[in-house]
Amino acid sequence: MSEAELHFLRARLRGGILSKASRGELPTPLPVGLVHDPAGKVALDPDQAVR
Repeated sequence: MSEAELHFLRARLRGGILSKASRGELPTPLPVGLVHDPAGKVALDPDQAVR
């Protein structure tokens, strides 16, 4: 691939990431001690050793 094609590909991928972030759909890793519950909300980790 040429440099120009790679540039356009990266720009489109970056645009997709920014679009997801603006909609609130971009998953981000949680800090230690927090987990996603079955409903998708952030909650404390039930494992006491991790907290």
